[in-house]
Amino acid sequence: MEILILDVSTTITLLHEAIALRSVDEELNISVVYFNKTKFKKSRIPSKYYISFDDELEKEDLLKSEILAKEIYDKYNFGISEALYLDRYRKKDRVHSQYYLRYLLRIDSLLSNGNISAVIGEVALGYEVMTYYLCKKYDIPYLVPSNIYAFSTPRMVFFDREYSDKIIRKVAEYQRNLGLNVEKDLINRLIEERKSIDINRGIGSQMLNFIDSDVLKRLWYNLKNYQGADYRESLLYKFNKRVGNFINKSINRIYFNYFGAKLDQNKNYIFLPLHIQPESTPDTIATYLSNQFELARNISLSLPPNFELIIKEHPNNYGVRNIFQLLKYAQLPYTNFISPKTSSSIIIDHSEIVVTIGGNAAIEAILKGKKAIVLSNIHHSNLSGIYKARNYYDLKSLIKSLVGKSIDQDDRENSLIEYYTTIYSGSFPCVWHQPLMAKDILEKKNIDNIFLGIRKSLQALKG
Repeated sequence: MEILILDVSTTITLLHEAIALRSVDEELNISVVYFNKTKFKKSRIPSKYYISFDDELEKEDLLKSEILAKEIYDKYNFGISEALYLDRYRKKDRVHSQYYLRYLLRIDSLLSNGNISAVIGEVALGYEVMTYYLCKKYDIPYLVPSNIYAFSTPRMVFFDREYSDKIIRKVAEYQRNLGLNVEKDLINRLIEERKSIDINRGIGSQMLNFIDSDVLKRLWYNLKNYQGADYRESLLYKFNKRVGNFINKSINRIYFNYFGAKLDQNKNYIFLPLHIQPESTPDTIATYLSNQFELARNISLSLPPNFELIIKEHPNNYGVRNIFQLLKYAQLPYTNFISPKTSSSIIIDHSEIVVTIGGNAAIEAILKGKKAIVLSNIHHSNLSGIYKARNYYDLKSLIKSLVGKSIDQDDRENSLIEYYTTIYSGSFPCVWHQPLMAKDILEKKNIDNIFLGIRKSLQALKG
């Protein structure tokens, strides 16, 4: 049984290697697919693959890749152009269609041999999404690791590409059969605690909590061993991008300090938190509703009397949009653009409805007894109090029908209890993300827990 891990982010390479080394001498063999030649050569794990994007394709191979790309487009409605859109902002002009055609052929040769039991990867980049669709073609589970911070300690859970709860429910059932039962009063307490917690924890505070001397050693080891010439080449682009973001952020800060919206307790609000973009949730899951300005415009034109729209930039996207883009939003009718430093928790308290493409603001809303509208299939879209809009007409009708409508608090509480119970039962106590920053993430206990989680998830899927 072989598992492939797609090693995309340099910052998570050490974690991938630790997991793969943990699988040596086990019946579960974990291999890592590298896209960086330097990382591939330096890797210490015995089972590894290297996929190059630079090799020229022969005419026959090019034809095969084009057929694969057309098959994915016809069957799953995801094309090369969407993959290009997701990746171009990271790699700028170096990304082109040949890049993906080469990748499709290489990864298809790995997946089609019948030896791969599952693939572990993210869904943020274009070729990760294309890998997922190839996995669907060969009926191979594509597991997306995600840390859940709703509990006293971080727990990891695997979602599938559509963010449905299929995988966690199967794992939950598998664990319950082993005698693991989660008491509902425990989940109730967690929900009550969660209501009073400001979920917007900034990266700065996380870094202060996690940074220690071991982190600096890991960072230096990673830079020394795994950063090849291709990474150094992109450093200048990243530096220029950071400078541009710093300038935008400085100008935006002046705008928000002097002209930004302030919450008024006497006003009725509908809250729209923006997503980072390009990003998989707005751009591949909710493709036809991914234009966030058009979304804001349609909400502003659908506002009931005496209501205003309040918009907040995603904290991790602060500085990406320039002042002219912010003003474009702010000039919409009855629309307020609030500082990204304002707590979403406080904004939700002042709002009657939260509208999000697929963010956690929807869960935050129903935890506080508010109503939420989502525009995509996400793991919490079936919770009581969350409503789904398939298009702008649905959205307008939902806003109109939800204003002044009360939600059944018993249904809301029961659905939250079921949701968190399922998450808890189907998850594992470990940390997956930010291996360079998170304390103790590479310790044996954490790696053992991740390995156990992978194995149990696969057993549940097989069963």
